[in-house]
Parts: sequence; structure tokens; C-alpha cells
Amino acid sequence: MKIAILPNLNKVDAHKHTVRVIQKLVDLGADILMYAKYRDYFHCDEIVFYQDFYEMVTYCDVMIAIGGDGTIIHTAKHAAIASKPLLGINLGRIGFVAGLELNELDRLQDLVDGRYHVEKRMMLEVAISQKEQKNAELERCIDDLRHRFGHWSIARAVTLQDTQLKIDPLEENSLHSVAFRKGVL
Repeated sequence: MKIAILPNLNKVDAHKHTVRVIQKLVDLGADILMYAKYRDYFHCDEIVFYQDFYEMVTYCDVMIAIGGDGTIIHTAKHAAIASKPLLGINLGRIGFVAGLELNELDRLQDLVDGRYHVEKRMMLEVAISQKEQKNAELERCIDDLRHRFGHWSIARAVTLQDTQLKIDPLEENSLHSVAFRKGVL
């Protein structure tokens, strides 16, 4: 199995834990793929480094994001576009979207053996525009929308059902045509 590893090295002890994950996967017979920007941080002969991030994503069988929910959600965008399964390993406090915690690395055996279930997540495509802009900025997100307009920001977790979310960044509390199945707005 070819596994792309995508760590967030800004997290405390992320390097140490990523080395643990890599060693465990190598011991289980997995091929490890990483983006070339990590070459200086990981010195393991078994890692294949890719100059082209999208080539790595295309070539792998599965992706593993190592970090917090933000890292996992960011990686999920790439995984969804490439139709690759993603496993998140939590380095944060509470991993709402993580599949494994650090004390569960023995379960990587199930991944390598193909004993796992893919949980489908809703992906939102949101167009964000300001009154003076002609073209809307398109953002893909998974149960999460974060965008900054100078001092104003949106940080809302939502799951929408066949509806349109319209937020005017120039008007405080401007939300129109929103229907919820679950979530917080």
C-alpha cells in the first residue's frame, strides 16, 4: 500500500510523532510518500519524496494527515478532489474529524491490511464575493468555512441541506436563506 504522509510540523512534537507513524507503517510493509518540502526533516531511506504534490496525491492509495482538525480538513480538500481516502491522526486537543489518536497507532495495521471503512463527508462549495467585486471567490470546504476580509472574519461550522448560504461581509450578522440539518452558525 502506498501512503502519502502530510504532517503539520508546527504542532508540538509533530516531528517525533510523524517519525513514529512512518516507522510503524514501514514495519507493516507500506510504501511511504511525502512532499519534497519535508525532505530535510525526515531522513528515512524508505520514504519516496515527490517534487510535484499532485503527482504524489495521484500515485498514493491513501493519505494520512498528522495534526489537528485544521490540518485534516485542509488535507481532506486534496483527498476529495483526487478521490483518495484520508486518515487523520490527531495531535491537537480534541480531534473531531480525526480517525486515530496517538495511543491508537497499532490500528495502522488495519489500514495497511485494508480493514477500514470510508466515512463520506459533505463537501461544501462556497462562493464569497463583496459588493465591489465582479467575480466571487470560490472556496471548497468540509463542514467548515473560514475566510477573512481584513478585520472581519467568518468562522462557522455548518452542514447545509439543498440551500444557499449568503453572507454579506459588510453587514454584521448578515445571513440569508440558510437551512440546517446539523451544525452551528
